[in-house]
Amino acid sequence: MKILITGGSGMLASELAKQFDAHEVLCCDRSTLDINNQPQVQQVLGDFAADVAIHAAALTDVERCEVEPDLAYQVNAVGTQNIVEAAGSALVVYISSTGNYGSGRLGTPYRELDTPAPTTHYHRSKLLGETFVRQHLPRHLIIRTGWLFGGDPGQKKNFVARRIIDAMSTETMYSDISQQGNPTSTADLARQIQKLIDTESLGTYNCVNAGCATRYEYVREILAAYGSRCSVEPATGDRVFKRIAPVSPNEAAENYLLNLRGLNEMGPWQEALSRYIDSIRTELADRKHHDS
Repeated sequence: MKILITGGSGMLASELAKQFDAHEVLCCDRSTLDINNQPQVQQVLGDFAADVAIHAAALTDVERCEVEPDLAYQVNAVGTQNIVEAAGSALVVYISSTGNYGSGRLGTPYRELDTPAPTTHYHRSKLLGETFVRQHLPRHLIIRTGWLFGGDPGQKKNFVARRIIDAMSTETMYSDISQQGNPTSTADLARQIQKLIDTESLGTYNCVNAGCATRYEYVREILAAYGSRCSVEPATGDRVFKRIAPVSPNEAAENYLLNLRGLNEMGPWQEALSRYIDSIRTELADRKHHDS
């Protein structure tokens, strides 16, 4: 099977490339495939003739998307349209977001049956990408996922590694209690995506690790799993991060359709987080030793 993956420099694309290493994989970053360069997209997808195109490339900076909405729609919507138009007979797997559901269901996780009502330009642009995929490709998978963790701990956007490194130089850390979501392992997600492809499943699926957490609970679990002595306190007042984007306080979802079909392989997020931290523990310890 020939598999093309966009967003090759990101944590999920890297994990997907490892997951499908038994197949012929073309993992493209922006230097080899600019999704907003329509002729290049047509040429690369046409030359490779993929059986499956996993579209993971996106502008994921929610704050930047809010202040540069045209760029958000250019990359996340029009870029996706370019992939759709060049896909040919390939199965397109589009990586989307549980944040697309918006604020209509506070307190409890969303199911695929809930109507999306996104509150930010980032999530509106991702939902528009979903529309292009759904309307123009009879064979597609749309994957709505949550707060991804995994990959190289040296990456600036590695939330787990950043919190552990920050905790090495402070006794107390503060974190937001106002937003909840699903911390989700890129390794678990990659395996789930392969399961859906192997079973020839089609449609839209929530794919998150089991269980919800606030940002505060997430950070507390990160430091506990690492064995940090840094305490985590709820952020209040001036300690709350002031966001430009009006993000929904509830980005949590459940894998309702995966469960109904008996395909859900996503275990508890705490177990997945512990496995990931154990896998990078040595590298983080070396960083601490180097910094000291």
